[in-house]
Amino acid sequence: MNYQSGSVEFQGDHVEFLSVAFSRSQLMPFLKNTNNLHDHLLQRSETLNHITRIALELTQRSNDIDNAATLQVTRQLFDLASLTLGAKRSVGFHASRSSLKQARFKALKIDINTHFRLPLSLDDLALRHKVSTSYIRSLFRDEGTSFTNYLLEKRLTSAFDELASPSLFPPHVKEVAYRSGFNNLSWFYNAFKVRFGVPPGEVREL
Repeated sequence: MNYQSGSVEFQGDHVEFLSVAFSRSQLMPFLKNTNNLHDHLLQRSETLNHITRIALELTQRSNDIDNAATLQVTRQLFDLASLTLGAKRSVGFHASRSSLKQARFKALKIDINTHFRLPLSLDDLALRHKVSTSYIRSLFRDEGTSFTNYLLEKRLTSAFDELASPSLFPPHVKEVAYRSGFNNLSWFYNAFKVRFGVPPGEVREL
């Protein structure tokens, strides 16, 4: 959406540069106000953060992305760009219900996958992502799970992988439980056995 030329100066031996561009002619019909787009730089926003994250993820993926996946990502980026620049009401409603919803859910899962070893609550997530706890519940419910079950699965899988990893000095089960985010050993043992069918001690010895 740049309206004038500019320049970029690279410093250092190795520089990575990412540019995300959208067709002006394609975007304009979807925007509410196109008169003053050139009057200000884009401010940091939730939708702009999602665009950046998705684009960076694309740079780390292989080049053999199938056509369906390419179209889906293109549609999502286009919707998020429309919301960032001020979409018309009908366009914004659709984009928020689909592309923004998907982006938020992905961001929430990344957050959980990164911080699952720490004390983590629904309130923590809602505060960080500036959404309500009920909204987060609905996102997980639409995927057939819940925040609690997703977090538990992540912690249990992490504990299983560590216990099953070959080592001359196998870690103590209690240490693994705490490292995986559990603060109640009894709950950990019960949940682990229900999930994997064997107690954690047997996995370590095997």
